[in-house]
Amino acid sequence: IVRAKTLDDSYNLYIDEKLEALAGLRPRLLEDLSRSHPSSQHRILDGSFMAVQQSIGCLKQQQQILHGDDDRDFSTGFKFLCDFVHEARQPGGIVERLIEEHEVTGRLSLPTDT
Repeated sequence: IVRAKTLDDSYNLYIDEKLEALAGLRPRLLEDLSRSHPSSQHRILDGSFMAVQQSIGCLKQQQQILHGDDDRDFSTGFKFLCDFVHEARQPGGIVERLIEEHEVTGRLSLPTDT
């Protein structure tokens, strides 16, 4: 394993030292490989070997006691965030629309366990 201080340094090491592999986030690898010499023989493997799981947190109410699906003890903010995340992840939701708007379809994806 060869480590670099920055993403740019890791790509430069991979090219300059003719290393056998470069690991990183798919969007950055696609960007890096797009600037490689056209005759270069590089490819990105299908699938992934890890996933970045994004999360959202919020303040807990002072006396909040959680009872399964009984939402009487959940704060309004907590309920809002749960509803927002659920809706945002749905097909056609804000996350899918932002992926399309920023032209990163195929480079970013939604989890399948909605």
